[in-house]
Amino acid sequence: MPTLQGSYVLESPFVSPDTSLQVAVRDALLRGVANSGVRFIADLGFGYCYPGGDFSVRPAPAAPGNGALVGDVSDHANGSVVLGAGQVIGYAGGGFDYAAITAAGNYLAVPPSVAADIFAAFGGHAQQFMVTAYVKLPLKTNWNSGAALAPMIAWGDANAAAGVADMITIGQSSISSRLEAIRQTVGSTLVSMNVPVSDSEYGQLAQITFWRNAAGTGLSLRTDQGRRTTSGVVGADNTENFSTKTGRLGACNTYGVPSAGGATNSVKWRGYRMFIENLARSGRDPVTVAEDDWLRVKARIAASAAANGGTSQIFN
Repeated sequence: MPTLQGSYVLESPFVSPDTSLQVAVRDALLRGVANSGVRFIADLGFGYCYPGGDFSVRPAPAAPGNGALVGDVSDHANGSVVLGAGQVIGYAGGGFDYAAITAAGNYLAVPPSVAADIFAAFGGHAQQFMVTAYVKLPLKTNWNSGAALAPMIAWGDANAAAGVADMITIGQSSISSRLEAIRQTVGSTLVSMNVPVSDSEYGQLAQITFWRNAAGTGLSLRTDQGRRTTSGVVGADNTENFSTKTGRLGACNTYGVPSAGGATNSVKWRGYRMFIENLARSGRDPVTVAEDDWLRVKARIAASAAANGGTSQIFN
């Protein structure tokens, strides 16, 4: 049996008088969050999420097939894998490896209920959210060099345009080798922001976060070299209805595709963990949420390395 990870809860028949005890949660991101603000968590190194099932008979995680279940750790609605004929998503280092992908449309799918919840108003506020993903960035030699953005995260079925809605797209820009986020406001009117990637960060674990709340928007990159954030104004709500859209982590359906020129090697990265939070519900500060989660992930990596001869089996 593979090394088990996660939380295991034993229920006592006795009530403890200790009011300082914390309520057990499956993921620490969920602790103390108001109004069920966290709408989806995929953690591919956590067996409950992938491959899922009864932990006593759970197989070792392996390369997923089309339709494979990706359990939602926040217990709202599960995700799945979308994989075209002849395409392969590997499983390595506790995550999905997209290096062998040769076409768009192969990804971890986030259920449309997440976008629906964010598009709808809560407490008089709509379209306030954060998206965070943990990835191993491509090597610099594999970074997208094509003219179009090579998406890693997206909610659009195609390039944003009138009648083609997208909540957010984040990917590799060939301009100064940077991460770029594109948010649609109406039709093909887009607001973009970017964060540069330094030479020491290529091929390394990175946390990518985009948010929009009442204070503004932001795109943040966190690695062992620190956090860099680009901030922007709140801007207009998106008038295109993205409430039925599926989120994607992988080779998405928008902008540059892996089969095109300079984007061929842009798929040589891994995805490990992704969560989406409705900030109108939670009211939390996105940078604080992201940084606290990063520190917990780093602690998990250290614990896994200590238990496995110095080599972490997750986020690797």
